[in-house]
Amino acid sequence: MFTAAVVARVVDGDTVELRTGERVRYLGLDTPETFGDPECGAAAATARNRALVEGKAVELLPGPEDTDRYGRLLRYVFVDGVFVNAELVREGLARAQSFHPDERFAQVLVQLEVAARDAQRGLWARCGWE
Repeated sequence: MFTAAVVARVVDGDTVELRTGERVRYLGLDTPETFGDPECGAAAATARNRALVEGKAVELLPGPEDTDRYGRLLRYVFVDGVFVNAELVREGLARAQSFHPDERFAQVLVQLEVAARDAQRGLWARCGWE
């Protein structure tokens, strides 16, 4: 079941904070880390996520687990008809990564990653991802 929310700010490429103060970690993907010594592509993934969702109303779809060990909501995120999780992977700004065997869109995200890698889109070309 979808829930509506507004993104107050983007934390990084795969995490946002809602106006309610809750944090949402995107399901099915992983982006380069921004904290400490930022990984190659972290700024690009964060900037694209910001362009997609910051300040906007989004629809959140829960996965098989509600929260992670940090208390963040685990969700698939949609904005203006765009599946944000998939778009970041498709653009080569994130890798597909399942954290639970029952993630709904795992196969789709893997296929998008393969296509991005094969086309050398985004960070696959710039960061030497393997």
